Amino acid sequence: MARKHYVAMGGSRGCLPDYCEVHTTLSDAVEDLARTYVTASKKALRQNRYCDLSRSLRHPVFGGASGDAAEYCEIQECSCDNPLIHSDCGEMW
Repeated sequence: MARKHYVAMGGSRGCLPDYCEVHTTLSDAVEDLARTYVTASKKALRQNRYCDLSRSLRHPVFGGASGDAAEYCEIQECSCDNPLIHSDCGEMW
């Protein structure tokens, strides 16, 4: 039986996410996105599982020299049989 998990992702609207990781708890997913995207609101992520990111503040990793930056981050709940398919690094549990 598949275990519920949470997929934390972010990037540009209308594109595949630039960042995608899987977590066992919603709290872990919120903390991950708040660390990854400095403009992410923990409150918005907890309440709505979505955060519109400010274009005026750039994250040191995802806001490169070209000025590109993530526009959103979100958390999706999932219960698929293979949670590792969501993760960029393939590590979980």
